[in-house]
Amino acid sequence: MIEQLQGFAPSLGDFRVTLAPGMTALACRDRHSRDRIFDALERSVAPATDPLARVVSGRGVDETSDGLERAVRMLARRMGLAEVERQLELIDDGVSRQRGPEMDVTSGELSGTLEQKNHALREVRADAAEVNGDMEVANMDWLRERQDAETHLMAYRDRARELKVRLQEMETGGAEASCPTCGKVLADHHARVISQLREEWESIVQDGSWWKRRREQLDLKPPALQDLESQSVRLQARIEAYSEEVERLRARSEGSEAEEPAKPDQARETAHYDGEAAMRSAVLRALRVELIEKARDLLVTRAGRNLNRLTSGAILGVLQDADGQPLAVRDEGPSPFQSDEEVAAYVLALRVALADLVAERSHGLSTLMIGDPFDRLGREAKVRLVGLLHSLLPRFEQVFLLCPGEIVDLVPERFDSALEFQEGFDGASSVRVIPSGVGRLTLH
Repeated sequence: MIEQLQGFAPSLGDFRVTLAPGMTALACRDRHSRDRIFDALERSVAPATDPLARVVSGRGVDETSDGLERAVRMLARRMGLAEVERQLELIDDGVSRQRGPEMDVTSGELSGTLEQKNHALREVRADAAEVNGDMEVANMDWLRERQDAETHLMAYRDRARELKVRLQEMETGGAEASCPTCGKVLADHHARVISQLREEWESIVQDGSWWKRRREQLDLKPPALQDLESQSVRLQARIEAYSEEVERLRARSEGSEAEEPAKPDQARETAHYDGEAAMRSAVLRALRVELIEKARDLLVTRAGRNLNRLTSGAILGVLQDADGQPLAVRDEGPSPFQSDEEVAAYVLALRVALADLVAERSHGLSTLMIGDPFDRLGREAKVRLVGLLHSLLPRFEQVFLLCPGEIVDLVPERFDSALEFQEGFDGASSVRVIPSGVGRLTLH
């Protein structure tokens, strides 16, 4: 694959190109060896100069308190935040050059203006807190409804499959088939029982179709929740604008020295330029807040769905508290993650969501790498994560999973290829191919 991995085998220089596209397991029982393989692979497929490297490898999305916020910023920059911030810098530079020394105002005027802006800031923050509280409640209600629809749909699908198999067995067995209830041979009752089972199956399929439509409807947020989110974005933009103005006024009040008063013509020109710049800046700042909130909404929603899948519905989704900390949404309400396995599942759900969302918006992202904290998941969660990664293959050319080898034994059909790295006590290294992929059985 790359030079750094050649210690495991003498001819891995063309490792990546010899692997067929798809999902590949790189198995190694030793954690230290897996880390070395991961680092070497990352340098090969995601060099440090690549701006997508941290997304490809999952680096930068971790368990620290600001891991979610860093992921939000990464996604927002792919959605246009980088250009918005560049335009804001240009406006700020232009205003500084045009304005020159600040025009004199009396300390009383500064103090009065500062108090007005502080009062306005407090009012907007109070409004934002109320809207955010309503938004959190509405979001929880939506998550519960969506999970309820998903649960009902899965139950109806399972029951429909069960009845279909039973119908096929009874139709194949004919009059000699056994009654599904008492186990006796049906004989003359065969046709009537078949008819009843078919009616039950058709009824379940019809009800399941309704729950399918209901689940699809709930994939989109309710209009009331969308309105609350829009209000929150607008209020956040106002908070940011007021905060910056308050800080600027406070700095002038505390530390600026009096400069020569500006001439009337210069003052009018400066005021006109400042007015235009202020309007453009306000629009861009509102857009910046909207992009960040949109990225947060997309990322939290997608990560919540992933986490719901990894925990088999035990966690409904993800929310952020007032301090930006992620919370697990459960039937009884939001709460912190309760175990190391839940934290690991959340981190992986967030990584996969970020890479998936970036891949939707970029043609340059073709590889996804997953390693730590895969080992900290339970056995069933590992299998579900492999299924989740496999579902991303239409968007990624290659998906690498660094793991112990037993996961390949559990679901070999999910992997297009699998290699096991082994290092002996004498320092000798080897690589062997693990059987994987979908097999074909031919009966003669």
